[in-house]
Amino acid sequence: MKKFLTLVAALCCAVAAMATDYDGLLTVVVNNDTTRQEAKISLTQSANGYKFSLNNFMLKAGDQVLGVGNIALDSLTAAPQYGYKTIAVKKSVNIAAGTDPSVETWVGPMLGPVPLNLTANFVDDALDFSISIYMAALEQNVNVHFFGTAPVAASGDLNGDGVTNVTDVTTLVQMILNAK
Repeated sequence: MKKFLTLVAALCCAVAAMATDYDGLLTVVVNNDTTRQEAKISLTQSANGYKFSLNNFMLKAGDQVLGVGNIALDSLTAAPQYGYKTIAVKKSVNIAAGTDPSVETWVGPMLGPVPLNLTANFVDDALDFSISIYMAALEQNVNVHFFGTAPVAASGDLNGDGVTNVTDVTTLVQMILNAK
């Protein structure tokens, strides 16, 4: 029984810093020109609050693509509201270089601190956010909107095969028996 409780405690600690990736459509408006692109947004919860990450952010105009970089905000507080959580933050951030090898130059790190307003509403399986940025160095107003969903995980899938079935029960029994 002691080993079983230890196992449960270890699982709780592993869940303590949970990240959820949301896939969806990113709408970017730069000085009244609108583009859309697929994006993956990460929202991680830890003891310090939430971390919001938009990686490899790019501005597109026709055939031209400008690599901006990675936008990350840490230690964000979420307030419960009408069955979902809301994050609202207004601060200057430094944009880090992206990791997409097809982009030669990332302009974000060259901009210095960039004033950013973020409003995000989320539940476990859906995220809706808006970002407003004024990039003075580029003389651009950038408004970003995203709506996306998280992949639905099979609950009870203990053996990682993507389905919940009798083999998951066998896996659980083996975990309990081996925890003696």
